[in-house]
Amino acid sequence: MEMTLDARCMGDRKEAHAYLKEKLDFPEYYGQNLDALYECLCELTDVRLVIMHASEAKGYYWKVEKVLARAAQDNDGLDVAIFGNSSACDCARAAQLAANELEQPGIRPFAAGKL
Repeated sequence: MEMTLDARCMGDRKEAHAYLKEKLDFPEYYGQNLDALYECLCELTDVRLVIMHASEAKGYYWKVEKVLARAAQDNDGLDVAIFGNSSACDCARAAQLAANELEQPGIRPFAAGKL
């Protein structure tokens, strides 16, 4: 299953965890902190997360991105693709690029271990 997330919706801690809980359908007991995020991400199976607008994200998102990277490395059932510059292409095109694992100028794909 592929899910698209907007990095701009994760600028502060409270907003980020509420957004992720809703979009990823985390359980009610989700602790809304980075450790709980990692644990929930590691429980996902056959999921591809496409993160859009990373270059426009602020503050807390960068902590979330590090957790996404670590979880993707530790969970074979999780794939994460991160795209930065929304002006390079629209969301539909970026999702298509992610699905095809292509690279385009202005788009920053996620590379495990390089964050």
